[in-house]
Amino acid sequence: YNHRKQLGVAIQTMNLLKHKKNIHLYVLGGGYDADVTRYKDMVAKLELENNVHLVGKVPNVKAKEMMASADLFFFTSIDDATSTVVPEAISAGLPIVCHDTRGFGVIVDDKIGLKVGVKNPEYSVREFAKIIDDLEAHRDVVRKLSTGCIERQNQISWEANAKKMVEQYELAIERFESKQ
Repeated sequence: YNHRKQLGVAIQTMNLLKHKKNIHLYVLGGGYDADVTRYKDMVAKLELENNVHLVGKVPNVKAKEMMASADLFFFTSIDDATSTVVPEAISAGLPIVCHDTRGFGVIVDDKIGLKVGVKNPEYSVREFAKIIDDLEAHRDVVRKLSTGCIERQNQISWEANAKKMVEQYELAIERFESKQ
């Protein structure tokens, strides 16, 4: 748990949604002891223990199992240009709710998720809460976004990227040979 992850934004978002008893946030991963304590205290102070679950570090297999049983992936980070967890969520068919920034801001489009502009934490909290509340009420949209994730997975897979690279090399060779 560190500043660039913006876990406080996720917890504050859950505070706005705490009247929705069926919306839960599971936070996987570790962090510095002081940060973990701060976020545990925040959850307790806001009385969110029934909705926010600070799970901690889990094996990758367990994380993928948890993703498979989730409805969406809530990613509040503002400074993770090459996070692997977003493509993992896409592979699991999880619609993404995230900030519109860095690498995942490019990967996530309206076919696989919804994004919030980076302005200030209060804005993010309000907008994320609106999005999650709306998705909870419109399960058909969640299903459509999930289908989009499967299609996007095919576009961003290693195989798809390797194919694009081979095509570019072949074009470069053709150009080179035509100049000879």
